[in-house]
Amino acid sequence: MKNEKTDIIKDEIFYKKKKETAPTLCFLKALKLKLSINEAIEIADAAASEYMIQYYEDIFKDINEKTQERFNKFREHYERYPNQSPYCEVLESGSNVLKVRYNRCPLRDVLICEGLGEFAFSFCKSDATFTERLLPGVKLTRECSIVSGDKHCIMRWENIS
Repeated sequence: MKNEKTDIIKDEIFYKKKKETAPTLCFLKALKLKLSINEAIEIADAAASEYMIQYYEDIFKDINEKTQERFNKFREHYERYPNQSPYCEVLESGSNVLKVRYNRCPLRDVLICEGLGEFAFSFCKSDATFTERLLPGVKLTRECSIVSGDKHCIMRWENIS
């Protein structure tokens, strides 16, 4: 079912994301009620980044920083994601590059429907934060972003070390 007002598709993917993120949605609603919007976004940025860092620290736990092995582990992990997500595709994958496209952002859609759209970019920023912190020597380029109004998100990681 498509919501014509916001052009958001409320399907199984949407409701699954809404259920998965229920605690996050409650947290963001509380931030929005209790703090100024700038303070709330600052905390959301930090929380989203911390989540991504912890997620990838577990994946990289036995692999040294600034190594080809670490980039390979990241790339191989990410390459499996399209099998779980019909809206993500790997455009390019090589020993020093990974380029992916998201054709949809269910989290953004849920946030907008819950009146929390201003927090969507916090989750986009977390990609840059974890890349900088856990993949030193890897450059992330975000060519376009659904949150910014583009039709797709295209991200490219390049191992330049």
